[in-house]
Amino acid sequence: MDTAFNILIADDDSSVYSASIKPFVNDLPHAKVFAVDSPARCRTITSEHSFHFVLLDISFGPDDASGLTLLQELRLSQPEAKIFMLSNHDDHGIMIKCMQGGATDFISKRDINMAQIARVIRGYIDGESQANKDLGTGMRLASLVGARFESQGMKAAFAKAALAQRSPNTPVLIVGETGVGKDVIARAITTTGTPRPVVSVDCGAISETLADSELFGHERGSFTGAERATTGKFRAANGGDLFLDEIGNLKRGIQEKLLRALQNKEITPVGGKSIKVNVRVIAATNEDLDVQVAAGTFRKDLFERLKGIVIQVPPLRSRPEDIPHIVRGIIAGSTRPDLDIAPTCMSLLAAYSWPGNVRELENLLKTIIASAANGPITVRHLPQQFIALIAAEKHIVPLKTQKAANGGPTLTIEIPVEANLPDASEIFLKTFIENRRIKMGVKHTSYKLAKALAISRTTLSSHVTRLGLFKPRKRKKRNATKSKE
Repeated sequence: MDTAFNILIADDDSSVYSASIKPFVNDLPHAKVFAVDSPARCRTITSEHSFHFVLLDISFGPDDASGLTLLQELRLSQPEAKIFMLSNHDDHGIMIKCMQGGATDFISKRDINMAQIARVIRGYIDGESQANKDLGTGMRLASLVGARFESQGMKAAFAKAALAQRSPNTPVLIVGETGVGKDVIARAITTTGTPRPVVSVDCGAISETLADSELFGHERGSFTGAERATTGKFRAANGGDLFLDEIGNLKRGIQEKLLRALQNKEITPVGGKSIKVNVRVIAATNEDLDVQVAAGTFRKDLFERLKGIVIQVPPLRSRPEDIPHIVRGIIAGSTRPDLDIAPTCMSLLAAYSWPGNVRELENLLKTIIASAANGPITVRHLPQQFIALIAAEKHIVPLKTQKAANGGPTLTIEIPVEANLPDASEIFLKTFIENRRIKMGVKHTSYKLAKALAISRTTLSSHVTRLGLFKPRKRKKRNATKSKE
């Protein structure tokens, strides 16, 4: 935007609104109010300036549909603008159309109040300012916990983490698939400058019989084997945060006790008396709790209690632009931080959907880093199973038989167009040798396979070792007496 806050009023009576609203925004830095009284002038001015706020009359123009038409146009030309629709009528049908068309809000002109509109605008401005601050804080938090990314989805997640950090009494629910890094978000929230207890619980690892004792503690002798009293996780987290990982795995009975603890801010140790606690719960789950609520396996009232601030962590497949940053971060934090990675290898990593998300990527890289004798990491270091998974996802048959012009079979291998010549050669060799071996039913680098490839067995063994394919068969030493003969 060319100024901090451009405000456009598009209405037949725009001059009245403009004069009324200006006093309320004069104290805003760099604020400027524009007024137009026709759709044509509206289109002209929006082609020349970017606007933060637009007040648009729904009946602005020769027919009742003009405002809705302009709304659709403004949504395309001013995607960042907050658009408030003005109307003389409280027509619910029109109101719904406006909201579906992307309007920010709907204001009745019958009881319009400029001071109120100005307050709404100020509220949005303050909210935008705070959102920008949270985004900056979120990026700093991400850096502190070692998270690396570029995607808008992760920026939004860490901005929410910043919001959660400055709202220490508001419960947090972190939602995302297994392996996306929900624990990293939780760690970012609890990374504060002030001393504050942080206790973690893996809800999936708590047995139903011991859950009471694990969460709320127990008194000595309260049950068989209770030789000494324990405080439990809630009391350990008193005055701080309790991270309940995979909360969707909690059984209904424990859900009820957890709800009661959150509602009353008190717990009852097994065999003991009620104790007041002040704990903020940060819960995480890879389950769809809405589905569990509908199925009756998760309490609706507990779900509502948990979702004060909801943070959605996107899966890795929806943010491939993050993969190079994550890969370099993993390498930098490894025992071999100076390892480089070839562009083609990186492009293959970015092409995969990663159903196990960041955790799966991290595990693969750890294996590759351990086996990469010398840098850089190239496609030859990628396991054959991984190449096969990408091929299956992209519906690519790495080795396929076609009929040549003379009627004989030919074999073709698909190689990424961005591959350089050395990497392309490695892809070809690795895929060609492995598929020929499978096609021939050969288990080792046999003479038969070497002959079929028109190379020596020594050369074949060298390729197999370098490319990390199947293990070469060890040659048996000939008997010394036979060799003399």
